Amino acid sequence: MSTKRASAAASDLLRTMMCHRATLVSVANRILACRQQAEDVVQDAALKACQMEPTALDSPLSFSCCMVRNLAIDRLRRCQLEQRHAAPLAQAEDMAAPLENPHRALEHRQALQCVLRALAGLPSRTRLAFVLNRIHDVPQKDIAASLGVSPTLVHFMIREAQEHCRAQLDAVLAPKPRRTRRPADVLEAGAELRFGALPAAAKAPRETAAAAARLAAPRRKALLEASDAA
Repeated sequence: MSTKRASAAASDLLRTMMCHRATLVSVANRILACRQQAEDVVQDAALKACQMEPTALDSPLSFSCCMVRNLAIDRLRRCQLEQRHAAPLAQAEDMAAPLENPHRALEHRQALQCVLRALAGLPSRTRLAFVLNRIHDVPQKDIAASLGVSPTLVHFMIREAQEHCRAQLDAVLAPKPRRTRRPADVLEAGAELRFGALPAAAKAPRETAAAAARLAAPRRKALLEASDAA
């Protein structure tokens, strides 16, 4: 086939798909039962037609319908396979996240740093015994033979290191006690939230009482003088 005839055949195929697009979408929709996916299949078929080697076609429309039908069947099988292996949507909330919780990761990192600091503060022989036994699973009798001490002493060194690390962890990771507010502070804060800022007299009752006494002194003096005159 000459290049000119091959190019004309490819053009006829694309022209046929464009002119009969509604028919091709209907063919795919009968298989997929989804208009949007059917239109995607027709678009994929057009792209595939552009990449095909040009060949002479007796019926471009029949060829286009066959291509669209095959692509729709492939997409339907792929969707069915994904649905068969995927978890139900109702269980999506119960599935574990692929990434670790950042807060938990931060807590683990802080705990590891705390343990490392605690081990650094131990005697070298005690630290070595603890690391060999707890991390490398070396038996205590082998550690005792390597250090030239008794297995009983190795046991006490490991327990001492473990208690030391636990105490450091408790001191660092234990929740800090919350500051308790005095009843007067709570009442004052509640009053401010409800009525706005309290007047100075409510915040300083002693100063208010002293000012009231100063204001009442002249009146009391006048009453006493009137009583004496009578």
